[in-house]
Amino acid sequence: MKLKFRPFRRAIQLASFFALNALIFNRAIAYLSLKPALLPLPLLSSINSPFSAAYGVYDVVQAAAALGEFPWLAIAVILITGSIVGRAFCGWACPIGLIQELVVEARGRKGRVSPRIHEAAKKLKFFVLGLTLLVSGTVGLSVRLNVWEGYRAALGSLSKGPFFPFSPDGIIFGTLPHLLSLAFLGRGYGAAGEPPLQLVAFKMFILGVFLAGAFSVPLFWCRYVCPVGALMGMLGKFSFLGLGRSLIKCEKCPDCVKACPMQIKILELPWEKFNHQECILCMECADACKHGAIRPKFP
Repeated sequence: MKLKFRPFRRAIQLASFFALNALIFNRAIAYLSLKPALLPLPLLSSINSPFSAAYGVYDVVQAAAALGEFPWLAIAVILITGSIVGRAFCGWACPIGLIQELVVEARGRKGRVSPRIHEAAKKLKFFVLGLTLLVSGTVGLSVRLNVWEGYRAALGSLSKGPFFPFSPDGIIFGTLPHLLSLAFLGRGYGAAGEPPLQLVAFKMFILGVFLAGAFSVPLFWCRYVCPVGALMGMLGKFSFLGLGRSLIKCEKCPDCVKACPMQIKILELPWEKFNHQECILCMECADACKHGAIRPKFP
């Protein structure tokens, strides 16, 4: 009987989910005082969540820019992990990826997007990446050179991180728990230091889009919106870790293509070893292959 990757991957995803939100135990266990890890990770883990035990590299990049600093450590993590394992953190450790997979499993079937729409839509995340990097970069320069104060003022909260209001990790693990705690304690919204109510309403709208997208399309956010996926995918095209397809075992059936949550045309890729910028190395294709033709390949 062929061993499946999915149970092993799901165990790692769940362990990562709880580990990345381990600071919640500070509130549950008296005298416990865990601190966030210094090393950022190439996934979505909000710097604005009180529960985050490690921060995502893109949050660190934005936060550093807002202070006029260069994010050397975050850039090093991106380059090293991207060149070695590509987008593997997306498929094996990202809590937002896990949430989307659970939504699809609750639905019971996978939706598919027409090839033309899919090819056009997956470019959106590169636009999001470019725009947010541009804003972060110009904010960083303005702080460093002490110019364009009006520009930063016009951006408002976006100057602290242009992707923060749009990122589901910050909403699910930051904004939502805060709102639930207010409701539980019977307190109203609007205390000093809290974001404007309009911004909170916008975040709830983004959360609705995220959940609706996840319900309709497997890994909707990872495919079309996530700038971390776009960034790591560009390096993933050349990463040491990839997949190989045995020509002897492969019968060119479409099972692997149908199983791929990122809708990659696997059978059109080189068989010796293939790296695709959309591949999150989830190994669903390998699990779906009845002949065991697809396996990890390193380097």
